[in-house]
Amino acid sequence: MKKLKLLLLLCLLSSAAISQISQIKIVSFQVKNLLPSKVDDWTNIPAAIILTAQKAPTVQLREPKMVVQIRSNGAIICGNNNSTAQPISPFDVKTFTTAEITGMLSNCHELKEGSYQLCVQFFNLDRIAISNEVCREFRVEAAKAEDYAPPTLITPDNGKSFTEAELSRPINFRWTPLVPKPREPVTYRLKVWQLMQGQNGSQAMRSNQPIVTKDVDNITQAVVTGIYTGPCRPPYLCDFVWQVQSLNKDGKPVGRNNGNSEPYSFGVKQSQGGELKNISPEDNRNFSAADAQKPITFRWTPLVPKPQEPVTYRLKVWQLMQGQSGSQAMRSNKPIVTKDVDNLTEATVSNLWTGPCRPPYLCDYIWVVEARIKNAAGVSEPVASSSPSTITVDGDQVMEEGEKVLGKPDDPKILKIINTFPEDRKQFRPDEIKQSVTFRWTPIVPKPQEHVTYRLKVWQLMQGQNGSQAMRSNKPIVTKDVADITETTVTNLLRSGCTNGPCCPPYLCDFFWSIQVVTSDGTAGATSEPTAFGVSGEQTKGPDNVFPEDKKQINSGEALKPITFRWTPIVPKPQEPVTYRLKVWQLMQGQTGSQAMRTNKPIVTKDVDNITEATVSGIYTGPCRPPYLCDFVWMVEAITKQAGATPQVIGSSNATMFMVTQYIIQLDSIKVNCTNTPGVYSFSYTITNPNAGPATLNLFTVTSSVPAGASIGSFTPPINTVIPSGNQLTITGTINAAPNLSNICIGAEIKDVGNAFWKASKDTCVNVLPCKCEDCDEKHFTLNAPLPAQISIANNIISYNQGITVITTPPKTIKTIKADLVYFEMVPENNMCIPCNKDAATYGHFNNGTNSLQWNGPQQTLDFNITTPQLTPCCSTVFRWCIRYKIEFTDCTSCNKLVCYEKKKDGCEKINGGGIDKQNNPK
Repeated sequence: MKKLKLLLLLCLLSSAAISQISQIKIVSFQVKNLLPSKVDDWTNIPAAIILTAQKAPTVQLREPKMVVQIRSNGAIICGNNNSTAQPISPFDVKTFTTAEITGMLSNCHELKEGSYQLCVQFFNLDRIAISNEVCREFRVEAAKAEDYAPPTLITPDNGKSFTEAELSRPINFRWTPLVPKPREPVTYRLKVWQLMQGQNGSQAMRSNQPIVTKDVDNITQAVVTGIYTGPCRPPYLCDFVWQVQSLNKDGKPVGRNNGNSEPYSFGVKQSQGGELKNISPEDNRNFSAADAQKPITFRWTPLVPKPQEPVTYRLKVWQLMQGQSGSQAMRSNKPIVTKDVDNLTEATVSNLWTGPCRPPYLCDYIWVVEARIKNAAGVSEPVASSSPSTITVDGDQVMEEGEKVLGKPDDPKILKIINTFPEDRKQFRPDEIKQSVTFRWTPIVPKPQEHVTYRLKVWQLMQGQNGSQAMRSNKPIVTKDVADITETTVTNLLRSGCTNGPCCPPYLCDFFWSIQVVTSDGTAGATSEPTAFGVSGEQTKGPDNVFPEDKKQINSGEALKPITFRWTPIVPKPQEPVTYRLKVWQLMQGQTGSQAMRTNKPIVTKDVDNITEATVSGIYTGPCRPPYLCDFVWMVEAITKQAGATPQVIGSSNATMFMVTQYIIQLDSIKVNCTNTPGVYSFSYTITNPNAGPATLNLFTVTSSVPAGASIGSFTPPINTVIPSGNQLTITGTINAAPNLSNICIGAEIKDVGNAFWKASKDTCVNVLPCKCEDCDEKHFTLNAPLPAQISIANNIISYNQGITVITTPPKTIKTIKADLVYFEMVPENNMCIPCNKDAATYGHFNNGTNSLQWNGPQQTLDFNITTPQLTPCCSTVFRWCIRYKIEFTDCTSCNKLVCYEKKKDGCEKINGGGIDKQNNPK
């Protein structure tokens, strides 16, 4: 009896367990065969994971839990469990998306390459399973970095020259997108730099702040206004350079060359047809507060020569803001005055200054006049502009509201504080500012009787901000009070943890600082004018020697003339004037260059100010007599000197060598041609001995940079062949290199027969025209891929075996065979043949989920399985597809052939109300 009760109890428990498991049914669970290693990226793949679950009709669910886990070889890699899973809302039927399921995998970040299972099961609040566990296999393969070609600039085209009128209008910058197109959104960052005197485009991009930085998302053009606001005055040129960088959603570069396009330049062709000059107020005119409140008359000269058409003169006046120069105000600010007058050369303006200038505005103004003439379309265009002139208002004569002056109460003078260090626009190197910065300023004058507290504030600019905007919008990164002293030291100005530059974008490497007096009751008093300083993006670099380049050989005739030494400027450019000191040493027998610099006295020491070249005469005066060699070493030091300070060397170039050759060689001709053998080239190289006596061939070399690794196969005549004075020598032979050789460099050295003079060499590089490739012509390559005897279609798969034979003359060894599915088409008999899945992305691929298959080594048969959509029963359909077979050989050549296929899938014939297919198989 007890046994019977026990059996009944077990049956009841088993029945209860089955009942629990059946509360939720997982109707379908689809997981893509191949998923990225980053789990967060699964949401970017359409239908990566789809799970549909249905509640049993008689069950009442109360906050069920879904357990999602990733497993490998039976071990749980990550996911939740029935203790950590969060309850979800009850449902009758629910389809869970990829985002919902990955949201439950919060501890799953990145998976290694390999095979995994994604398993799902539902539990109730008592942690009892209420559904079966369902698992699906998937693979993770290491992501292959896509090789994106960076943007190519389109317009303005390189070297474009605009008129002043054209560049005064909005400019449309256009470029090509990344190739191939990425799946993720792309941000294109346009930057425009203005060149300064002595700079080329790359130097401007490296040293100057961009005048335009503009981001656009997923479009390849941007419109920019205000690039040109008037004549370009020294040190600024009317030349610009622009570049576009492609960035991903995280702000990281995408594509080769750090995502950067090659830079393009454009410039302004300034008007040559006329001239305007500002007359009054004259440049740097200072108005008293009383005079500034009266109407001010602006005067200028008329346009010369006088045009036949009527002229409209447009007066523009800008007010400067804290931290701005005049050119920055003209480029960034809206004019406070814009006034047109016809055929007059003066205009009166009232209310230019209406009272104290409130920060961030200064009491400084800049004005300019444009001459405008209507074009054929009746549109007024500028034809000339005057040089800008500045005016200031002595606003210090008026107290600013709320300002409390320290000192004697009856002292009418507004007390000032002046920032002294860092001085305005001071540039620090990152290593300097990472240590500490000591800020210094002048004390308030006259000295107050009470204690004075000085409050230092430092702001850091963000992208798109000027100094006044940063001071108005940003929180100071430093606020520090000191009592009765006029300096304080600050550490850690730069943000820690930056990986992209020293200043952590969106923050710039630009800062503003000011000092404010704080009274004993906490009231803010006088404030110094804000001062800008910055951090260069790189350590001080240079100068670098340019000419004579290292190991340069100068023949004796050239060496008797003056030699011009050239070098690059120090970067970034210091604010102080730079003196460059050139030093040249002559080597003695047995010395290296470093030994000569350490031991010998320089034969040249020459200083030049703010220029990067110096011409020296008399370095070589005749044959070099022992113990002196005809070898020289030179270098340049960059030296700055502040007032009252000791000159300081702030940078030195690396020493480079040059030689004077007393025995010269003359190149007459050089030819490099293809041969019938891939990778073998023939050459002919003719030289002349122009020296007074006979010479011998001492050395012969062949090199290549694209690709590297060329070598001499054979050549004649041999080394030590004698070349009589004035005679030619032609050297012929072969060169071994890669078949895609694009340039070759050939050099020879000769010496006099008595070996009394130094050797001389002559190296010349020439471009090599591409050799015609005949490897894949019919006489050298045949690929036979006969149509398969049997192509079957079952279970939404087209399957067949492709026989393949490859014949090459001369014979070659196959490295790989690659098949690319380049075309797929399905033509059903009517539109009702595809009931559900019409997404072309889900069919028409190899069953590995891609359009590419590869086999290593020779193959006789290739197995293919191509996915098709689910079709309505008894529908006839025609499938067409094309495969490109690419054969790569071990000699790095490759050939290909396109083969196209067609297969019809027959529908059903109705017999007695049923259905059979054409092969009499029941359907």
